[in-house]
Amino acid sequence: MSVRWANYDKFVIFLVCIILSTSSVSGLTPEEEENYIIGAVYFDAECVLNTSCVGQELQYLVEYYGADWCDPCESVEENTIPGFDGLIVQHHPSAADISFSTDSKIRFEQLYGLAGLPSFVVNGKGLLSGETQANTLDESIKNAPYNPLNGFDFISTANGSLFWNAPNGFEVKIWFLETADHEFRNYTHQNLVSEEEKVNSTTGYYNLANYSNLSHGNGMVVILETTEPIHLISIYEVPEQRDYVEPLSPRMVTFVTIGLILILVPPIVTQIRYLQGYSPKLEEE
Repeated sequence: MSVRWANYDKFVIFLVCIILSTSSVSGLTPEEEENYIIGAVYFDAECVLNTSCVGQELQYLVEYYGADWCDPCESVEENTIPGFDGLIVQHHPSAADISFSTDSKIRFEQLYGLAGLPSFVVNGKGLLSGETQANTLDESIKNAPYNPLNGFDFISTANGSLFWNAPNGFEVKIWFLETADHEFRNYTHQNLVSEEEKVNSTTGYYNLANYSNLSHGNGMVVILETTEPIHLISIYEVPEQRDYVEPLSPRMVTFVTIGLILILVPPIVTQIRYLQGYSPKLEEE
């Protein structure tokens, strides 16, 4: 029996080592994972039309998906969007809208897999879906940490062309923006995507001369995004539960795991020895 017990002893030690080695690996939480969009730069029309322009690097790229026939979109468009301190790029993915964009529809349905309006997508990762969630944009975005959108090594315009340099393995997209009147209300959509240009090369230039929107006073946003599958994460928090709880650190997880092992191993060992018919008297004999 003492030989058999020694084997169980080794098994328990082996199991403990596996658990400890697993818990010591620091897996990233969804909030710490890399954004789908890693670069976003806004160029206003006046800047682009100058001899050269560096553009404004965005802290957040907020995409709004709405429609003129969407009643719940009204409060979002008249209150949340105008009150947001930053740029919101608007998409109209519904073919029922006069300002419908095929590029926005593809992004809405195929890239993000969305179905409901209104919706906000932040940095290609965080999602606020529906009127209630969308109207918490200001508060919710503060509780969702994001990596800086500084993925471009270099980006600027000069003499009517866009120049950039970025790491390999990413995709560059240019969104040309416009203003458009609401079909039913006395409201004007700002920064609405009218056209998207996809550029395969992460180093190069693009001629902007053919885009009349720029000469009409509308700007453009250039984004750098990965080609990996998208996994949106809800960033909505119920207002009554906005107190942020700091997650356990990897070191604390390890300590907790060790404590649980020290608590659980003795009763497990006792049970194993009992099932094997262990008796102190038998071991003495």
